[in-house]
Amino acid sequence: MANSRARETTEAIERIYVSMRHLFYRGFFKPSGVSGDSIRSLLKIINPEIYGTMNVPNKVELDGLLYVLDRLPEGIEECAFIHLTSDEGFDKGSFEPIVPKKRRRNCYRIDEHQMNIEVLLGRSEIYDILTHLTFLYIEADKIRNIAFLIDEDGEPKRSWKIIEQVAKGEKKFSRKEKEVALIHLSSLLGRTFEETLNAYNNFGEDNNPDRLFKIIYHLGKVSFDDLKQVREREIHFSAILKERVGHHYFGEKWANHVKQVLGDNNLLNRPLHIISANMHSVKNMLFANDALKKKNTKDVDYSLYEEISNKKELRDKVLEYAISKEMIYIDDNSGSNIDVQLIDLSKVKIRNGVNTLIERIHVRNYRTFNTLDLKPKDGMNIESLNGTKPTVGIENYPKVEAPYKYSARQVIDDYFTYDMPIGYFLPNDGYGAGYGQNGYGKTGGVDNEGKSSQERLAAVAANVQNLADFTKYANEKGVATGLWTQSYLTPDSNPKTEWQLLRDFKNEVKVGGVSTLKTDVAWVGHGYSMQLDGVKTAYDIATTEGKVRPNIISLDGWAGSQRYCGIWTGDQYGGEWEYIRFHIPTYIGTSLSGNPNIGSDMDGIFGGNQLIATRDYQWKSFTPLMLNMDGWGTYAKMPYTFGDPYTGINRMYLKTKAQLLPYIYTGAASAANIDFLRPAFAGDRLVATAAAMARAPAMVVSSSAVARMRSGLLSVLRSISLSASTIKAKKPFMSMVPRP
Repeated sequence: MANSRARETTEAIERIYVSMRHLFYRGFFKPSGVSGDSIRSLLKIINPEIYGTMNVPNKVELDGLLYVLDRLPEGIEECAFIHLTSDEGFDKGSFEPIVPKKRRRNCYRIDEHQMNIEVLLGRSEIYDILTHLTFLYIEADKIRNIAFLIDEDGEPKRSWKIIEQVAKGEKKFSRKEKEVALIHLSSLLGRTFEETLNAYNNFGEDNNPDRLFKIIYHLGKVSFDDLKQVREREIHFSAILKERVGHHYFGEKWANHVKQVLGDNNLLNRPLHIISANMHSVKNMLFANDALKKKNTKDVDYSLYEEISNKKELRDKVLEYAISKEMIYIDDNSGSNIDVQLIDLSKVKIRNGVNTLIERIHVRNYRTFNTLDLKPKDGMNIESLNGTKPTVGIENYPKVEAPYKYSARQVIDDYFTYDMPIGYFLPNDGYGAGYGQNGYGKTGGVDNEGKSSQERLAAVAANVQNLADFTKYANEKGVATGLWTQSYLTPDSNPKTEWQLLRDFKNEVKVGGVSTLKTDVAWVGHGYSMQLDGVKTAYDIATTEGKVRPNIISLDGWAGSQRYCGIWTGDQYGGEWEYIRFHIPTYIGTSLSGNPNIGSDMDGIFGGNQLIATRDYQWKSFTPLMLNMDGWGTYAKMPYTFGDPYTGINRMYLKTKAQLLPYIYTGAASAANIDFLRPAFAGDRLVATAAAMARAPAMVVSSSAVARMRSGLLSVLRSISLSASTIKAKKPFMSMVPRP
């Protein structure tokens, strides 16, 4: 029986992972060589949606090209030699770092033909870069094959000569001449004039309007030089990078040993202090006085610690005493050279030790006032986007503080601290979530014709600017932004509407930089009767004003809505196994009804339970959308709230989802425009693996299953996390829904 598309894709993902890993340890390869050809063929089998028409030989993929170049350093199309390095001190020289628009990594242009890219996130980042580079080389070779008469000793075509003139900037072109050049460019790209003109505008920058011409020219030229062996393209991996990434192997062995010891001693659910550096310090402070029969004083006895440091017999005595008080010492045998001390805080009695505070790391719920009241009161700490208070229309604003630790920025920082994928952050426009601050509690400002006063519009503009400041911060961290709205998309004409709830979605996209919208009840119409029109309006605004593939998520839908939005299942109560059970037929039913791009809140919006939440992360990592909505539950609905083992399990599954993004993205995007859908059957390897994991004992995952799941391609999505004040996620998902 012929392989299904799903199985063929899954096998290709596994093989490309193995191939890239082999080339990494080899140290270099040529993209046009045997190894490079192998990776190209596997990527063409996978055919991720983000790479569009990559498999069409006479059509250059423009949207995919823009997507990739935003994630690679500027000028990479000019370079034949790409070196992937670790952080090796290039910033200490005279090289200016180049940071890609959509990825925070330092890159350095070493000379005319070489670009160095720093890799800091291990193998996953390497695979991400290699995948993008492979796509780039596929498109570059298309351009070369179209632009040159390969069978006639590489004679350039007329269109190529004109493109070269524009790219080199050797003459000033009139508008008419530029349009003629664009016609020749569209012919070479295999695109309509309209498509090429749109791409020209999308690629262009104020100081570099002809950027599209230059990119196409350099891609084709470098590819042609490679073909003629004038300068062959090469990708290298530095020795330092290989050494540091190799440490991941030892790190896994080390971590697994620590987890085993925790399990053997029934410590998995205990608040612990884990020491793996400066191992003498905490041990001496807690146990030295008792071990050496010294009396604690108000002042720290530094001479005692110095004496312990200089005398082995004293060190051994303190260690022996600490172990007798149930401190666990793990002598490393992994090869990482990192020993470990485990101190169960419930058994530590600090009576004669140094007065020091040892706290379990905790996560503060992202809410600071009674959400049932929904109104901040004087003296409260309130949520904000940027840790700031409003500046426009503030006469009704309570006397409150907006500390940074209660800001949306802090939530993003926390996700990075805990190494948790996050793709989007969506503040709510209501519920005091810190977006609608300016004009708080004010009404009126609408004339008889329904037009808003300048003061009313100024409050809206100030909120948009507040959003723009937050978006800038989030984007610098690689996080996209959006809004969870329960209001109209434009400032409504009702004078009773409080100004902080007014929306201007065009400017929220154009100025505020959002690319995502989660809709709620209000503006989609009574009984959701205007849902399709609402999501299409939002879709059109995002595509025209933001020139992005938007991520529209709605609460309901009917025939046609799959072209514009995915589905969120609404407010539900967590902490119940029934919550998970009911979601399975919900997801299947929605998929068979024509929209498989569905998701729900992790462990619901209300209630909650740590085990059920973790189970939710496990199985929903294999579904299109994941949303963490924090603010109304009994605990902070974050993947890192409960500490290990839950945090570690959630992190692994979220990263697995990120690796599976090309598979999920392709399936979800194709589903937006097909005539019918089929359910996934148990014969599909991916489904079978997910089912096996779901049947596994609590907190146990088979190593073979994990290995299969790791064979994906890379970190783009991450989860969506919502707050009752927020939705959040690590980069871009419903870019998933393609243009109709």
